[in-house]
Amino acid sequence: MTQNPGEDEDFTTRHVLLLLLMLREKTGHLDDLSTMSIDIQTVG
Repeated sequence: MTQNPGEDEDFTTRHVLLLLLMLREKTGHLDDLSTMSIDIQTVG
């Protein structure tokens, strides 16, 4: 079964974009947690 290289490329690009989106979400949550802890420290 032969695959169109263009299709394969498109799939890879979408996969990478999805991974980047997931990473950004994870780091965003981590940033929120760190700023929250900083806020708690300043208040305390």
